[in-house]
Amino acid sequence: ATLERLAASGRTLHGISIEYPTLRGLRDEAPYLAAALRRPGITRHAIDGDELLDFDRLDRVPLLDEPCPGLFRAGIDMALVDTAAACGADTMLTGLGADELLSDAPFYIADLLRAGHVRQALSESAIWARATTSGRWKFLHAFGIAPLLPAFARRATVPSWVLPGFARELRLRDRVGDDRAAKSVVLSEALARLRETAGDWTRGALASRRGLHVAHPFRDPRLTGFALGVRTRVRPDPHRQKAVLSSAMRAVLPSIILERRGKAPFNAVYFRGLSRNLPRLEAMIQASPVEELELFDKNRMIEAMRETALGGKSPALASGLNTGLAIAHWLSQLPRWLDAAPKPSHAATLQTIDDAAGDAGASHLRQPQQGRQRA
Repeated sequence: ATLERLAASGRTLHGISIEYPTLRGLRDEAPYLAAALRRPGITRHAIDGDELLDFDRLDRVPLLDEPCPGLFRAGIDMALVDTAAACGADTMLTGLGADELLSDAPFYIADLLRAGHVRQALSESAIWARATTSGRWKFLHAFGIAPLLPAFARRATVPSWVLPGFARELRLRDRVGDDRAAKSVVLSEALARLRETAGDWTRGALASRRGLHVAHPFRDPRLTGFALGVRTRVRPDPHRQKAVLSSAMRAVLPSIILERRGKAPFNAVYFRGLSRNLPRLEAMIQASPVEELELFDKNRMIEAMRETALGGKSPALASGLNTGLAIAHWLSQLPRWLDAAPKPSHAATLQTIDDAAGDAGASHLRQPQQGRQRA
């Protein structure tokens, strides 16, 4: 209906896609993209993702007033904003929030265990195991037992490069806390993911400079409330991807998309980007005052980064490293940010402004475990 209304008014819907012609796994997404673009009324704008990986273009990031946990995706975020602005668009709609609201993770297995339905929990774990050709124990532990463990048993592992004094002062091991904000594990997990991905640095730091408004339809409070209610009532299907969303979009999307059972991960984008940018990131760490401020051990942080670049863990498990790099980047640019700050009035002194900036920096550094912000 939106396409028809735009066409009637002489306007076009511009579709911006990040495409990976050769990158393993993601290149298999091409048929789905082609099917979506066959619908008339969409003007295609392609960004070559093979040439724009994670951690690229950090030298082009504008001065920030706080660390940005999603900094590793800055290059892609900037490319999306630049392309939208070049189209002459005034509003860019994103899919941010869809994964949190429409997750296919079977956390309802934990709710079954808590209610005493052990046999049913075992049966559901077996169904998911057969559908994904994996073991039943994997699903029973990850989505049944682990979410029910008490908070003290789920204490965070502090990275080796975080200095002990900093870790003790901020009680980083206790930052995992208890995310069970609701009686349902399904609902608690969804609410925790929403909190972890709150905020939008793209809107304030990038889009506003181009006169572009960024909107996230999946973050609409009405849709959020509806989706949270659905998650407590409709179980995910291991044979369908985001079954609720595909049902809602059955009159819009082609069947090849509606019937797909999974999608390729972005692991290659992360690990290749990290590997390609290692020299620049190492130089950034060495130039930042993270060790002088008694936050991180530079050499150990670099060692951890090199190990991560080998691809031995998932990008989600590297979230602590991503946040640490964001802090190092922010501290390295802080002198330029202070130089660009408005001049003090006659009623303020330079020392007062420096102290205020220091207090602000300390408050941001007290949140090193924020979740990955996705574009």
